[in-house]
Amino acid sequence: MKNYIIGFLLIGILANVGFVFGTDAWEYCNLAKQYEDSGDYNTAISYYDKALQIDPNNEDALFGEGYCLNMLERYDTALIYWNKYLTLNPNYEGAWNNKGNALSGLGRYEEAIQCYDKALEINPNYELAKNNKEIAEEKLKLKNTGLYVKSNPSGADVYIDGYYEGTTPYTVSGLSSGTYTVKITKDGYEDYSKDIYVSAGNTKTINAELTPKFGYLTIYTSSG
Repeated sequence: MKNYIIGFLLIGILANVGFVFGTDAWEYCNLAKQYEDSGDYNTAISYYDKALQIDPNNEDALFGEGYCLNMLERYDTALIYWNKYLTLNPNYEGAWNNKGNALSGLGRYEEAIQCYDKALEINPNYELAKNNKEIAEEKLKLKNTGLYVKSNPSGADVYIDGYYEGTTPYTVSGLSSGTYTVKITKDGYEDYSKDIYVSAGNTKTINAELTPKFGYLTIYTSSG
């Protein structure tokens, strides 16, 4: 009886630390999916890791871990899993879409769009990839919409719509298309101001030649 109790306790201890007798990669993936579906992505990842320790090429575990990492916005790490998954199964549009999401999360929109295109090449009716591609394209336009402001002399303060941005030469990106008032100031020089329209996907350049301020000196003379 004593040996039976000790054995039972030992099994319980091993189960608590994850060494469940007979547990295989598929069972760990099932556990992980339950936590994933409940939004507990960190715990899900811990079980996907256990599955991958048993079977490093388990596609369900690779996909699930990549997805959970995406949801946690750990995009750099997620890419490791998407790249490995796609090496094993390059014909699954869902993986290309999720890799695109990771790249988009990193601001690498051109690469993300290529992934969405690959997903749509596999499945032209994949609406999620279509929507994500449109979002990435808009973000790319926004990223590439801006102003490059330089002046002679340099080191002048730049204000856009009244808000200080930096000193020349200065680049501001991520602007929405529209008209902006750019003001450039520098001690000893006249203020420079200009309204400029920036269209989506374009960066406009302002090259300001600053005019020195001239003082006046009045000289009085007296005769004799």
